[in-house]
Amino acid sequence: SMAGNLSMVHRVFMGISFNEDHLRIQPVIPKEYGGTKNLKNFKYRNAILNIEVNGYGNEIDVIMMDGNKLVAPVIPSTLKGEHTITVFMKNNNFSSEKINLVKNRFTLESPIVTIANNQMKWEPIPGAKTYNIYENGKLIKTTANTFFKFISDKYKEYAVSTLDLKGFESFTCEPIVIANTKPLYIQLEDFIPKATQGYVNYRGAGYVEISNEVNTNISFDINILNEDDYYLDFKYSNGNGPWNTDNKCALRSLTVNNNYIGATVFPQRGQDEWSDWGYSNSHKIHLKKGKNKINLSLKNWNKNMNVGINTAMIDFLRISKIN
Repeated sequence: SMAGNLSMVHRVFMGISFNEDHLRIQPVIPKEYGGTKNLKNFKYRNAILNIEVNGYGNEIDVIMMDGNKLVAPVIPSTLKGEHTITVFMKNNNFSSEKINLVKNRFTLESPIVTIANNQMKWEPIPGAKTYNIYENGKLIKTTANTFFKFISDKYKEYAVSTLDLKGFESFTCEPIVIANTKPLYIQLEDFIPKATQGYVNYRGAGYVEISNEVNTNISFDINILNEDDYYLDFKYSNGNGPWNTDNKCALRSLTVNNNYIGATVFPQRGQDEWSDWGYSNSHKIHLKKGKNKINLSLKNWNKNMNVGINTAMIDFLRISKIN
């Protein structure tokens, strides 16, 4: 519901659409929703946009940036700094236009990928024509094979998706991380008391609990041999609900060497699936040689929509060097 509401504001009332080298603004506002609408402090790459849309309709009369008329409703991706975008609609009533109904389509399953001997492989997906292989977010190969050989010369992240006979693409598989240096695993139970719930399939001597009441602030030091860039993420479980709905995602704020890095997200992985472990989102961090302080804490802004339940089990912190 929140995503749908934001989408209505961003994509419809403000008409924002993203392209590789520019942002396009093309509002669509029914007459009944006319008036003045403002979207402030909208971050677009290296720019901050304050957008004001006046009137209604699906055609722009005039669009200006910082008081200067634009030839087209396009904001270049190279724009920097804070800018004001003002849009005046033509106040045209488009209620008589036809609705463009399209047939519902469903994508195929995502592959479940395993790795061995510098090769990724997966079982054939029924109905699949080909598979897309992505390296570091970029498409590098489309193949009918169910395997792919890679070179583990540096840190890489792979993902595979399925394409059906009509060319519709599935979601990608869970990302596959390839690194030629072994990650550093930090067991949190070495710093705070381990949990006692009796879950299984964890690494090391145990795991720790985080909730609204338990371990709301976890702080510990790690020792790094070489100053460099690293990815940090956590192995965790969250059995508070199904993975595709509900609102019991655990959230925490990550701080490294007293610098706030961002939110760490621990979504639920299935109802009562507390022994099913997966990785949180990752953060790219520059770590110095020697001691680095890691802090994982529950802040006021880490509340989820459930409010009452904000719980996860954390197995370990994974630190992967970026080559």
